[in-house]
Amino acid sequence: MCGSRSGWKRIEVSRGSFSVTRALVGHTLLGAPGLVAGVGGRRRESWACRECGFGHTYGM
Repeated sequence: MCGSRSGWKRIEVSRGSFSVTRALVGHTLLGAPGLVAGVGGRRRESWACRECGFGHTYGM
């Protein structure tokens, strides 16, 4: 793991795709509007250190 605090660069931001499990749980809890919950995926950001090349992806 890198110890640098200032040399980080964001390389990629992506969103997850449709989740059937999330849609079913949303439908069970909220009814028809809960199906929309399956559309919203988790946001993921990939970061890399400019000094050593260490990289990591964080899910938000």
